[in-house]
Order: sequence, then C-alpha cells, then structure tokens
Amino acid sequence: LTGSIYAFGSVSGAVFNPAVALALHLRGRISAADAARFTAVQVLAMALAGVLGFLIYGVSAFPMVAEQSVAGYLSAGLAEVLFTFTIITVVLHLATTKQHEHNDAAGLVLGLTILGCAVCASKASSACFNPAIAFGLYLGKALVEAARPAIASGPLGAALGAAAAEAPELEVSPWQPLLFTAGPMLGALLATRLFQATLPDE
Repeated sequence: LTGSIYAFGSVSGAVFNPAVALALHLRGRISAADAARFTAVQVLAMALAGVLGFLIYGVSAFPMVAEQSVAGYLSAGLAEVLFTFTIITVVLHLATTKQHEHNDAAGLVLGLTILGCAVCASKASSACFNPAIAFGLYLGKALVEAARPAIASGPLGAALGAAAAEAPELEVSPWQPLLFTAGPMLGALLATRLFQATLPDE
C-alpha cells in the first residue's frame, strides 16, 4: 500500500478507500461525484481481486469476524470504527493541511499507521478498514460461486486442480459486509468532524 501511495499519489491522490473518499469530500477536497466515482472503481477493483484470488489460489477470500456472536460482532465493529478513525485522522493531517503540504514522508507514515492498526485489529475484525474490500470481495465471491460449476467442469477447473473444484463455499453472513462498511464509514465521519472542530482554519 505504501508503494501504491507513492506510485499513484500524483495520478489520483492515492484514494483507494471509500472511507478516505468520504473524508476528503466532507473536507471539501473532492466533489460528491468524484467520491462516488472513486468508490465505484474501488469496489469493482476488489471484486476483480476476489475473482483473481480464486483463479490463482482456488479459494474465495473475505474479511471475517473472529467470533460469530453478538460480542464478536461488537468487538469487530468497534475495532473497525476506532482504527479507521485513526487512519483517517492521519490522512487528513498529512494530506490536507498546509503544514504537511510538501511532506515526502507522508506515504510512509500512513503505511506504518495502517500496519500498526492492522496488527492491533487483526484478531477481532481481519483489519478491513475499507468498505471496498468488504463489498468488492463479497461481489467477487458471488461471481465465483455462480461460475463454480462451469469452472470445475471446464479446462480452467483442470488447470486449478481438484482442490479448487472441490473447495467448500465460503459461508459469509450478509451482516459482515454491512459491518465492514458501516464501521469504517462511521470512523471516517467521526475523524473528519473532529478534525474540523480542532482545526477550523484549515
């Protein structure tokens, strides 16, 4: 991710996350239309990543709640809100303030922040922090499962091997993509409002 920030920062601002797009829109840095376009592309990109992941590894992937219970969902939701809040706070300070306007270390600092948050939240929520991952991989999973019979019976199934053809379907509750969307978006909203309250002149 750090490499992608430096590689594509001058192209798109390195907006790879709908939560970041929301925060930048609330800050007045991008329009609602641009935020919607960023989000649509991000979701489609993650759907493609989910399909490619199946074609390469033979299994579907999706961020999972560690414990399938009310307490597990609350823990995962809290982790998503708090750590996305942290990430968006760093993004807003590094990418939208005059003080850090020419900070060449911003991408590295953000990458390390995300890494630290991921380590802390991984056991509770798979450290998603990105609604595009949740909905994109959910869409990719749906496409894979719909095409699984054709894949298994065709030459692609032979290329992937028996393991891919016989791999069990990944059971994902519809609540999980909602949790992994609402949590980061709420974290982004709270971070932006706090930023605006503490730095009204920016």
